[in-house]
Amino acid sequence: MLYFIKSGNYCKIGYSRDLKALFTRLRNYLTHNPSFQILDLRSGDKMRESQIHSLIPPEYTIMVSGVFGINRLQSFGCVSIKSNQKKL
Repeated sequence: MLYFIKSGNYCKIGYSRDLKALFTRLRNYLTHNPSFQILDLRSGDKMRESQIHSLIPPEYTIMVSGVFGINRLQSFGCVSIKSNQKKL
């Protein structure tokens, strides 16, 4: 399962093996970031996550792998902030 999470000016693109693991991860995010939004959830595996990461220019990466500047992703056409947002 692939997830796309927005937090402020950042977007995390990640992989989780199933819903239970994803919910555990989201609870951990809540500890440090209570206002994140889930932009999208879709089927996919670790390989697909890596493929998506490889499509995004390295200069868009912020701090750690899988975290990208949201404004840069929008300009690159990777993510639309107006699409199907879910707030926890």
